[in-house]
Amino acid sequence: MIESIQCPWSDLDPAWFLANFWQKKPVLIRGAFKLDHFSLTPDELAGLALEPEVDSRKITSRSEWTLEEGPFEESDLVGFPKTHATLLVQEVDQWIDAVFQFKTQFDFIPRWRTDDVMVSYATPEGSVGAHVDYYDVFLVQTLGTRRWKIELSKSQDESFNQSLPIRILNHFKPDTSFIVKPGDVVYLPPHHAHHGVALSEAMTWSVGFRSPSLASIQSILLEENLIPSLRKNLTEGDRYQDPHLKPRKFPNELLYEEDLRPILDEFSLESSLSDEEKQRLFISFGNLVSQSFREKTVALSRSAKVQATAKDIRHHLEKSPSWLIQANVRRFFSSLPNEVVLFQNGKSFHFDSKVCDWLIKYCDSDQFSLEFLTEILSTSTGLTLLTEILNENLLFQEESF
Repeated sequence: MIESIQCPWSDLDPAWFLANFWQKKPVLIRGAFKLDHFSLTPDELAGLALEPEVDSRKITSRSEWTLEEGPFEESDLVGFPKTHATLLVQEVDQWIDAVFQFKTQFDFIPRWRTDDVMVSYATPEGSVGAHVDYYDVFLVQTLGTRRWKIELSKSQDESFNQSLPIRILNHFKPDTSFIVKPGDVVYLPPHHAHHGVALSEAMTWSVGFRSPSLASIQSILLEENLIPSLRKNLTEGDRYQDPHLKPRKFPNELLYEEDLRPILDEFSLESSLSDEEKQRLFISFGNLVSQSFREKTVALSRSAKVQATAKDIRHHLEKSPSWLIQANVRRFFSSLPNEVVLFQNGKSFHFDSKVCDWLIKYCDSDQFSLEFLTEILSTSTGLTLLTEILNENLLFQEESF
């Protein structure tokens, strides 16, 4: 049977959880969250699925598996099947503030590992079939009940039926079965096959934590001339692993020693790289993990392009006392021996160590005062940063949103 504990999330010891379960084994946490955390309704989720910028899918499984891709029209969802149907919407945290705030409940895990919150709504018997994920996931039941069947060990056969429109395993041998109700959380490490079936009208919030593929890391090693040739034949499922992760003081911090260690160990590089080469690898790694895990991006900005001069940017910023940055901008910082580095959307910005405090604030906040942005503008790298986020339409006036 799956290990089960009864524990409010606020009483959960992050260090204990990471040491005993993270990337090690599944666990069921009963009564983790009170229902007032879950204000999102099925109708609101359906409304998101109508938006052209939102990634959504509808899956049915009554007599055969069918898949429809969004965006949907109202007529597509008005007649939503009463049974055997599921609506899935990705990146709900980018659109619904309550869901974004809920994601911060997991901030003891570094945010560079965070993907998104996918929300599913299912009618009775709704399911997406038995499958495996290549990432860690917390399955939070927010409405109704669902039965989960899980393989407690990593799946030995991840082949799937290629004749179906979704990835359903050819072979699934669950070790345990249990029912979850609102407030319960199931944690699953990568490669643990699972199958959930709604027993009533049900909603599940899937908080996903992805990691880069080892193939992408190996490509960095080759591009940086840190290895002479390919060392491993890697598959899509071969991923960066951090089973020895410890809680973070700053969720948006990328730690040089701790986060680089799994790469050095995986590719046996500890003795072969100089300190300068390790730092170069770390910068490339930070650029990699600050990229979006998805090709689709959300365009919300109302800002116009500005010139790359401090005077012009300051004049532009003075149009509003408060500014917002897009929620999908991935921003992480790291303190290195002689500098602090901001990793943002696949690029790195190098600052003097004395600006570390405001860099932490920049990564932690989505709303900035004019005074704060002016402080960033006082450095040459800050000028480059603000020029980029304005010209890429990532920063916009709060009142224009």
